[in-house]
Amino acid sequence: MTKKEKFLVTGAAGYIGNEFVKELIGRGYRYRATDKNMSPQIMVQDQFDLTIHDRVSELISDYCPDIVLHFGSYSSGVYSEDYATALREDINALINILDCLQKFPATKFVYCSSSYVYSGLTTVEVCEDDARLEQSNSFGCSKLIFENIISRMCENFIIFRLANVYGPGRMINETMISSWFVDAASQGKIYVWGQGARKIQFTYMKDLVRCVFDYANISSGIYNLGGIGYVSVKDVAKFVADLFSVEIEYLADKDEGVTLPYMSSRKITSELGDETVFTQLFTGITEYFDSVVSEKYEKI
Repeated sequence: MTKKEKFLVTGAAGYIGNEFVKELIGRGYRYRATDKNMSPQIMVQDQFDLTIHDRVSELISDYCPDIVLHFGSYSSGVYSEDYATALREDINALINILDCLQKFPATKFVYCSSSYVYSGLTTVEVCEDDARLEQSNSFGCSKLIFENIISRMCENFIIFRLANVYGPGRMINETMISSWFVDAASQGKIYVWGQGARKIQFTYMKDLVRCVFDYANISSGIYNLGGIGYVSVKDVAKFVADLFSVEIEYLADKDEGVTLPYMSSRKITSELGDETVFTQLFTGITEYFDSVVSEKYEKI
C-alpha cells in the first residue's frame, strides 16, 4: 500500500467509518468520505444516499478509487427494529457500488460482515471461515446475502467477519463495552442483561484497523476477525466494573441473547504471517479505558 492510493470510505459518519477516516488522515493517505449524515468530527465531502445509483456512479467515476472501504450499512439494532427497510437500503447501496466498480476491476473492495453469520451453529463448534452456515438470526442471514452478492459481483474483495467491536470512537449506537463505560461513569454501576452466562468474542478497533491497512498481503476472500478470548459476558463485565470500581446490576427480566460459536482467526493470521495480529481482550479493554480516562482529563 502506498500513499498514492486513493480510498473511498462509505459510512464515514458512523463508528467504524469515522475511525478509519481519522486513521487515513493520520497516515497521510488520500481519501473521500461519504455518508448520508454529516459528522461533527470528520468532514464528509459527499453527503448523499448510496441507494441513489446516479450519485454513486458519478462519485466513483470522478474519483476512481483504488480501495473502497464500505462501512455504510445498518447495525444489528436497526435490523431488529425495521428489518425490511434496513435490508432493502443495504442491498440497493451495495449493488450500486459494486455495479459502478465493474469499470474498475483493479479496485479493492473491503466490507465488514458479522459473526452473526454463524448463528444457528452449535456452540461446541469452532467456526473456520469456510464453515457451512445455517443462520437462525435475521441480521446474520442478511450479512450472508451481502457476502454472496459481493463474491458474485466482485473478484477483488476482502470481507472481514467481525465480532462485537469495541474501542475508542464516535458511536451512533453504543456497543456492549462502550455502554458499560458510559453507565459506570454516569451512574456508578454497570448493567448486564440476564445472568451474563453467554459466551462472546470481541473485535478490537485497533486490530481491525491494522488488518485493513495490512490487507495488501491478503488474498481476496472472507476472514474471521474474532480476536483473542471467548469468555462469558459476566467475566468481561466484572473486569470492566473493577476498572471503574463500580458494582454490577444483573437485569434478570432482560433476555441476554444467544451464544454464538467461536470464530477461528487462524486464516487471517496465516495469511499475514503474524500470530500477534490480535490484542488480548483484557489488554485491549484496559487500553480503551486508559484512552477514555486520558480524553476526560484533557477536556478538564
